[in-house]
Amino acid sequence: GKETKHFLPRLEKLRVILTQACNLKCKYCHHEGQITPREGNLTLGEYEGLIDTASEYGLDEIKYSGGEPLLSPHLTKLIKRDKKNVIKTSVTKNGILLEDKIDELVGSGIDEISITLDTLNLRTYQKLCGGSAEQLERVLRSIKRLYEVGYDNFNINCVMTSQNLRDIPSLEEFCKSIGKRLRLITFVEISGTPESKQLSADSHVESL
Repeated sequence: GKETKHFLPRLEKLRVILTQACNLKCKYCHHEGQITPREGNLTLGEYEGLIDTASEYGLDEIKYSGGEPLLSPHLTKLIKRDKKNVIKTSVTKNGILLEDKIDELVGSGIDEISITLDTLNLRTYQKLCGGSAEQLERVLRSIKRLYEVGYDNFNINCVMTSQNLRDIPSLEEFCKSIGKRLRLITFVEISGTPESKQLSADSHVESL
């Protein structure tokens, strides 16, 4: 690990929320724990200052998320800067905007891309994620293009809820067709709302 300039414990990993803006409305989204919307985002200089300070504590790895991080104008600039400081970088996204940004993103030196795709079924995608047919097609094209250009360091994540459990086998087959293994993430109900409780997959698994 890296040396630290301080006597405090090392800060090895940092998760940076670049924006709360998003082009989907996933029912399970926890907004990275922020109950009330945040007004505005940090400037590029403020993000750089944050990362510089964290680096003094031995920072090795940064994960960028949101919202949808590709809606931020700072993503690739920050990644290029991170790579100069030998920091491993990754990003979690929904894949809708990725198709037009693959060359830029891969060229920035990013180490890992994670794409959240909860279903191949359009009706489920509309109901669970608030997405459109065009958006789902863009996600699939993005994934296929990553595969075609030979960028192998990408993952496909799926959040398991009561609304998409039956779609998981077809999603697993899709991943297998491009040499990937689907990463399953269990939805954790934390808000206590009736809608959120209905999303819990626990009570539905045994019936499948």
